[in-house]
Amino acid sequence: MNYNTSSALLHLNKSTVKDAARGQWRTILSPLGVPLPNHGRHAPCPTCGGKDRFRFTDKHGNGEYYCNHCRGGDGLQLLQNYHGWRFQEAIQNVAELLNLEEETCQPFEFGKFDADKIAPSGNPQTPAPRHQEPAKPKRPPSNILQQWQMTRPASPDHTYLKIKRVQLCPGIRLSRNYRRLVVPMRCTENQLWGIQNISPNGKKTATKGSDKKGHFFPIKGQDDRALFIVEGLATGLSVHEATGFPVVVAFDANNLLPVAENIRAACPDLPLVIAADNDAWTDGNPGITAAMEAAEAVDGAIVWPEFEPGAETVAGRPTDFNDLQRLCGAEAVRDRIRELLPRGFVPGWIPIRGERVTEAASLAGGAA
Repeated sequence: MNYNTSSALLHLNKSTVKDAARGQWRTILSPLGVPLPNHGRHAPCPTCGGKDRFRFTDKHGNGEYYCNHCRGGDGLQLLQNYHGWRFQEAIQNVAELLNLEEETCQPFEFGKFDADKIAPSGNPQTPAPRHQEPAKPKRPPSNILQQWQMTRPASPDHTYLKIKRVQLCPGIRLSRNYRRLVVPMRCTENQLWGIQNISPNGKKTATKGSDKKGHFFPIKGQDDRALFIVEGLATGLSVHEATGFPVVVAFDANNLLPVAENIRAACPDLPLVIAADNDAWTDGNPGITAAMEAAEAVDGAIVWPEFEPGAETVAGRPTDFNDLQRLCGAEAVRDRIRELLPRGFVPGWIPIRGERVTEAASLAGGAA
C-alpha cells in the first residue's frame, strides 16, 4: 500500500475520522503496515522492539495499546510512532483507508444546532426517545468496514441515477465490481453501521450484518433551517435537489421513527419534515402511516406527493417524490412541499397553503 505522506493534505476533521474508526482499529492498523499481536497476547513493540513488552488492548475502541518501554497511546499515536508521520498524515491515511471523502469527513451539520447538542461521547444530552432502543453492540460489525474499504468512487453516470434522474452526492460509493451503488448507514457520530447496495435495476439489499435501525445516510444541504427525512435514496436526492435542504435517508418506512427520534435527540430545536411515500395503492398506505407516527413522535411536519389519476412511471404506479420529479419536474416537488408545510414551520420559508394533516390521516386510512 502506498501511504500518503504528501504535504498537500486534505483538511479533515479529526473527531469525525476518529469516530468513524472507533472499534475498527485492528482492521485499520494491519493494512497500514503496523504488525499487531493476536488478541490478549504480548509481543515486541512495533516502535521500540523488545520481546514481549507490547499489548494491543483497544480498550475503548480507539486503538489503545501499551508498551512497558515507550508507554501507551491510541491508534493514531501508534501510526505516528511507527511510520514517523505527523498527526495530520495519520488522519489522512486512516480516512483514505475508510474511504471517507473530504466532504464526508466533516460532521453532518444538522443546521446550527448540532455543535452543542451532542455530547463528546456521542450520547445525546437530552432524555431518551419515547421508543427506547435496545442497547447496541459496542462496535460496528467488522465485515461492514471491510466491504466499505473495497469500494470505489461512484460515477454520476451510474444506470440507477440516470433512471431516477438524480445527481450523485458525496458519500455514495461503488462496489468492487463497479455494478452496485454502495450507500452507508451512519449514526450521528458518522460511524458506519451498515451498507445498502443498489443494483442498476433498482434492487436494494443490505450487506449481511448491517444494523439499519436508527441509522441513515446523510445528504448535506445549503439551507440549514430544516431537515427532511425520507425512505429511499432517490426520494432523498429529489427532495434535496428541489429544496436545497439537508436530507437523511432512513432506507424504509419502518426506520422513519427510529431515525427521527435519534435526530430529534441530537437536535431538539431543529424543524424536522417527514417526506412520506404516498402508498395509495397499498392497503393502509404504509408510507403515510409510518410518516405520521414519526412526525407525531418528534413534533415534526409531514409532506407527501400527489398524482393525477392514471399517472404512471416506467416502474409502474407512482408513490414518492422521485416519481413526482420524473413526471412533473423539480419545481413540482418544491411547490408540493410548500403547499403542505404549515405556515411558519420553517423560519422564512413561506408555504403556499396551511396545514393539511387531517388529509394525511385520511390517506393513512386507505383513501387513494
